[in-house]
Amino acid sequence: KPQPAPQTAALENRFAKEVKPLLVQYCFNCHGNGKTKGQVGLDAFTNLTSVQGSAQTWNSISDVLTHKVMPPEGKKQPTDAERKLITTWIGDALNHLGKKALICLRERSGGKLVRAFWNVARELTAAD
Repeated sequence: KPQPAPQTAALENRFAKEVKPLLVQYCFNCHGNGKTKGQVGLDAFTNLTSVQGSAQTWNSISDVLTHKVMPPEGKKQPTDAERKLITTWIGDALNHLGKKALICLRERSGGKLVRAFWNVARELTAAD
C-alpha cells in the first residue's frame, strides 16, 4: 500500500489528534453519535478524504465557528484558540484538496492545460 504524501499524513494526524477530539467535545451532542441536528452529522467524517469530499459542509462549519454561531448560546464554547485550530485545519485540508486536484490534472494533461481551464480551476478551489 503506498504511503500518503507528507502533507497528507500531517493533515490526517492533525485531524485525528487535534480536530476530531474538539469536534467530539463541542459538536457531537447535536451533530454526532447518530444525531444530525440541522441536517449536519459529523459521524461520517473520520479522515481527511471524507472531509474533502464535503467541502461545502466544512466551509459552513468554518464560518459558524469563526462567527461564533456554533455552538449555540448556553452550550459549552470552545476557546478562541480552539476555534482557530479547527478553522485553520479546515482551510488547510480544503486547500490541500484543491492543490492535489490541480496537480493531478496537470500531470494527466502532460502540462498542456489551457490557461482558461487553469483560471476556472483556481476560481473553483479558491478560499473565500
